[in-house]
Order: sequence, then structure tokens, then C-alpha cells
Amino acid sequence: MTTTIAQCTDVAEFLRILHPPGTVFEIRAPNTSNRPDGEYASTYSGYFNDPELAAERIANDVPKFAPAIYVTMNPVMPDLLARADNCIKSKAKATTQDGNILKRRWLFFDIDPKRPAGISSTETETNAAMKLAKSLREYLTGKGWPEPLHGMSGNGGYLLYRLDLPVDGGGLVRSVLESLAGRFDSDKAEIDTTVHNASRIIKVLGTVAPKGADFRGNGEAEARPHRRSWFFPPRESLAPISVDQLKQVVSVNPTTKAACKPSRTPRPRTSFDRFDHTPDGVENYLVKHGVEVRSRKPVSNGTMLVLKRCPVHPDIEDHEGSSIGVLVDDSGKISYGNWHKRAGGLGGTQWVDVRDALEPGYRAFREQQRTKHMNPSPPVRISPAHNKSPTTLQRQPATDKTEAKSSS
Repeated sequence: MTTTIAQCTDVAEFLRILHPPGTVFEIRAPNTSNRPDGEYASTYSGYFNDPELAAERIANDVPKFAPAIYVTMNPVMPDLLARADNCIKSKAKATTQDGNILKRRWLFFDIDPKRPAGISSTETETNAAMKLAKSLREYLTGKGWPEPLHGMSGNGGYLLYRLDLPVDGGGLVRSVLESLAGRFDSDKAEIDTTVHNASRIIKVLGTVAPKGADFRGNGEAEARPHRRSWFFPPRESLAPISVDQLKQVVSVNPTTKAACKPSRTPRPRTSFDRFDHTPDGVENYLVKHGVEVRSRKPVSNGTMLVLKRCPVHPDIEDHEGSSIGVLVDDSGKISYGNWHKRAGGLGGTQWVDVRDALEPGYRAFREQQRTKHMNPSPPVRISPAHNKSPTTLQRQPATDKTEAKSSS
């Protein structure tokens, strides 16, 4: 007889599964104010080697209205306990970067429903993401992969497979994500291919995902409630995936691919992250992609997000306090400046370069869309009854505002 496993919301249990005893990890809540209507936000962060204590500190020291609470999925250097030893502090000046990771312990699949940015998903959208997650899990099980840790992030599906790889995996993790996204993405849900970096933070399952308003629906729109995330505790210890198993799903020949999903054909990537063109929205986007935002500075026409290092040239680190930054002006326009003497100044690197570094392929997609929208449409013929000459519709180039997507 099959035993049904109940959905679990125990934060300490999730952290125990994610990190063995003694492993150091970071808990982080970006863009969190100290009160619900607070004008200024900061990053709450702490380093732990005790999952029970981490769960207690999350419950007591992170504001209940925090936009989201995350944890590093891979183990970090024990030295980082010196930043905040088993406690959570507001206004964190430094958070975990790829160079602070000891090894890759997890392969993460974040399955998002497609929906407008900045809002929770509907039940229909959530179910679409969970259905894709189930299909992906069954496919990988058929390939001989061990069972993952799987759950629901509050808006979509999570699958976490055990790994035992060095931090520099030669791009294998990215290749796996992109290969499977090309086969399983649908018009309703998709696999986030940007979560390949070693210092990736993921939602602490068992916490609430308060994205947008806690909208309960009306006669015209379906409910988009805030949900508590959950996971299924594994029946036994999770076994790691071998390198050969990882490579197997990347190097799939056309015959095998067609047999797996005959109704789909490989397609180039045409979907990139969406985010609000506000200081909070841009900072969330940067943090999601492992970029450390040191501080915010008000400027005459907007807000400057000061970065620790250049996302395009990570070897260039800011030691001056304000030489690398992203400007979000009051109209929503985003620009990037790297005034470091090694980077060539403001004109050397632009925001599109940052996007392309964080989401490979973005530049080509952006240029394709720009060209498409700049080409004039065919002439619109006016009926002779109007006694007017033919005219032509004029289209304006698409702005970056039309091309970003939020994460669940």
C-alpha cells in the first residue's frame, strides 16, 4: 500500500535537508523595511550552522512583511560566520558571492507560471507550473535520476536534486537547465534558466510568498492570494546525480528529443526576466542573479544602486564606495555606470551589457526585437469613401520595460 506524504511547512526541517550539520549557509531577506510603510529598505542577512536556530531567527528577527526570505542552497565558507554568527542583522553590507561557495550541492529547477510581473499567481497558473514540474520529474526519473526534494514556492514548483560538484562545473549546470527548458517550457509555465550560479539563493520553503497584494478576487479577476510555500520530506537520504547523468540530458540527439516530446521542436530562447523598473524591482533582479548591492543613494533624478563589483567584469571590485552602480531614474529608465579606472568609465559598459552577462542571449534578443519594432508596417489602405490618401502606421522602438519577467 502506498503511503501518502503530507506537505510540510517546517522551516527547520527544510534547512536540515538542504544543509547537513555543521554546514554554513546564509539567510537573506532583501529589500525589507523595518515597518510596513517604511520608505527605506535594507537587506536582512545572517550566517548559520544551526538550522533550528536559523528557523527561530527567521520567525523572530525578520519582519513579517519581508518581500521574501531566501537561503543559499550551496555551502559557504565558514569564515563568513564572522559577518553575523547565527543571528540576523539588518542593513547587511555584504552577502554571499560565487567566490564564497565551497562546492555545488544542489541542482535547482525553479518552475514559474507565466503571469504579469509583481503579483502572485492564480490557482490556474500555479497548477500549470506544478504540472510542468511533475512532467520534468517523471522524465528525469525515467532517465535513472534519483528522487529530488520537491515542493511549491508559493507561486510555482521547486525541484532540488543532490549534486557533488566543484564550484566551477564547467557550465554543466547551465547547460542542463537550458537543455531541459528547451524541451519542457510551454506557453503557460517555464523553467528559469538563470539560476545556475553557485551562490544562488532560493526561497526558504515553509515561509509565505507575499508578492503583490493579497488579492482575493472579484467578479472580473481571479484570486491571487499570498500562499505559504511547502515541500515533501524525502522518504530516504537523497542520492547525488552523477556527471554522466547530467551530461545525458544535455547531449540528446534529435531522434531522442523528438521521441521525448514529438509536439515540440527546439527553439531559441525568447523569454527573459521581468521586473519592475523601480529601485526595489531592479535590486531584486540583481540580487536574484547573485549581484551584491552595497547601498542606495538618492540622486537628483532617481536612485543609484551601488554595486560591490562589476557584473560584466567580476574581477573589477569597487573599493571606492561608489564607482560601480545602476541608476534607476524617476521615469523608470535604467542605466549602468562603471567609473572604475579599469573599466573605461560610463560609456564603456551599458545596462544591456549587464543584462547579457546575467542572462546570456539577451543582447541578441533585444536587438532582434528592436529591429522588428523599428521596421514600418505595411501601408494601411484607407477606403475611397473617406477620400484620403494611403498612410503608414508608425511604430516606436520597444523599451526595456516590455521585456522583463518576475520570479515566483
